[in-house]
Amino acid sequence: MITRQSIEGELEYGMVINGKTQKSKNLSAFLNNFYGHLVGGFNRRCCEQLGNMDNKPQNPGHSELARSKTRREFYQEVDQVTQEAGLDEGEILKFQKYHGCEAEDEQERISRRIFPVYIALRQKGYYHYPDLTC
Repeated sequence: MITRQSIEGELEYGMVINGKTQKSKNLSAFLNNFYGHLVGGFNRRCCEQLGNMDNKPQNPGHSELARSKTRREFYQEVDQVTQEAGLDEGEILKFQKYHGCEAEDEQERISRRIFPVYIALRQKGYYHYPDLTC
């Protein structure tokens, strides 16, 4: 199982994506578009609008765990982990509404709030890319 320390190491020292080491300047950049999988997020809305909620990812780059679940099951798990992390749905929806418009320090504050959700999903077996960010 991946540990919180190893995930934080990826943030601090960078991680290999598509054969290249990439280092993020801050947590918000590291999480990239992870928020799009949270309630009200654009990734989720796109899946719903395109009728893909009952499909499983086919990309062999996805983790075995991601490929074993439909998008609907994945989003149910995201919601469960979000709730277990003590995050309020209203707070997430506010973030969805204003993401990209806030000052960088506000984006970092929000990113720190959703980071426990990201960590819990990684510890379950989801990959940073392409499962949780893309």
